[in-house]
Amino acid sequence: QRSTMKTMKNPLVCIVCIALFSAHCSFCRAYPSSGGRYGVSGRKVGPNGSVKLEATQADGKDTGKGGSRPSLVPFGCRSNSTHISWPSSYSGGQSIDTCTYQTFDEAVRDCVGYLRRNVMPFDLPNLETLGFPPDQTDGINLEAVKGTSTAKQQTLQTQRIITVSDKSGLVSLPDGLSDGIVNQTVHLALQAKISYPWTDMLPQSIFYEYVLNFACSNEARTNWRPLLTDAVKPIVDAIITANSGTDVEDIRIEDVVRRINQQIWMILGKTKPGSNETIPIHFVSGKTPLIFDPMSVIAFGYASCTGLSILFAFSLRAAGIPARLAGTPAWSDNPEKGNHNWVEVWTPSDGDDDGSSLDCGGRWRFLEPSCGDFGDNADSIEKDPCKRWFCNKDRFDGKTRVYATRYDRTASDGTVYPLAWDENNADVPGSDRTDWYNEVCRSC
Repeated sequence: QRSTMKTMKNPLVCIVCIALFSAHCSFCRAYPSSGGRYGVSGRKVGPNGSVKLEATQADGKDTGKGGSRPSLVPFGCRSNSTHISWPSSYSGGQSIDTCTYQTFDEAVRDCVGYLRRNVMPFDLPNLETLGFPPDQTDGINLEAVKGTSTAKQQTLQTQRIITVSDKSGLVSLPDGLSDGIVNQTVHLALQAKISYPWTDMLPQSIFYEYVLNFACSNEARTNWRPLLTDAVKPIVDAIITANSGTDVEDIRIEDVVRRINQQIWMILGKTKPGSNETIPIHFVSGKTPLIFDPMSVIAFGYASCTGLSILFAFSLRAAGIPARLAGTPAWSDNPEKGNHNWVEVWTPSDGDDDGSSLDCGGRWRFLEPSCGDFGDNADSIEKDPCKRWFCNKDRFDGKTRVYATRYDRTASDGTVYPLAWDENNADVPGSDRTDWYNEVCRSC
């Protein structure tokens, strides 16, 4: 209080103090979080998804040449080692003129809480192994956990719901016993947000569900993020370095996605015994569910469409790019005709979309993992959908259903992602994408 009173004569300092201590919770879909709001440089999404900073005033007023006041935070929704920033609102093609902020510890705590609240039912017996605090339920909504067995519900009901005293919600035990995948998942996801400028425009809900999230479906829960973070880093660093002479804010998510699809398969490939030749990760049919978690795919060096798509989606998440698994459990609703999975990527809308695929001011676009050594022929989310082998009226005959994976059980509103390899498993939240794919692919 004494420090504040001493600075009361400086109106700009007062504005900063008020802004920094104002609680704010206004996202595409609001999440309870700790922090405040401050003015930032506005950002507009230009043609092809590029993002540029635009100067705005903290109070929304421009006093004219010679009398303008600089915005409180002049470099947009940039995060750093002490604070994590989020755009307070975002809709395609519109500028972002305010950001919410959290301290890094507050962001860690909220990320852990989000992952804990939405954990898939079959993961409940392994909460401590995953790295969640042993005595924290963080207010799990039993009604929202559809498909949970009676025994699991009884276990949840006997757990104590407490307030976490630790800033992050994580605990520390000797010999690394408390260091499950959650700790590194959260810290590395936030580090990606700090490091990569294209994360600035991601709504908090999109970041939580499709970057922070450590799961796609019911694949084995492994510590893939440190490995894939290291794998994508040289790819992303090369892109940033190549743009160092210009504005790094102009780097497009589309270009990063394609570059990762071009190179990640060789980077993660295996050395051929008795030589220096690297064999890239490649496609082998019929390997789900035998080989479909990312660590198994890397260890064996191959997988079928599901395993390759999960590995690719996780590689994109490691680079701060929202990605998810999508696919059909059966072509024409006939299991004998087979199934297929691919990847969807969220990108900010340029404002010209018809609205059929919009989600939090952005849109979902799809592509396939270009495993092997495709080079410049690697798939891209900018490719014409009709040029993909399965996007045609024969495959999408009105009977084929398509779903995408989710993690947020409340937002999925009871929709599940059907697992072709585990038909009775209704524990993976999903989004029904049937209408969109039928509309697009039946026109091909």
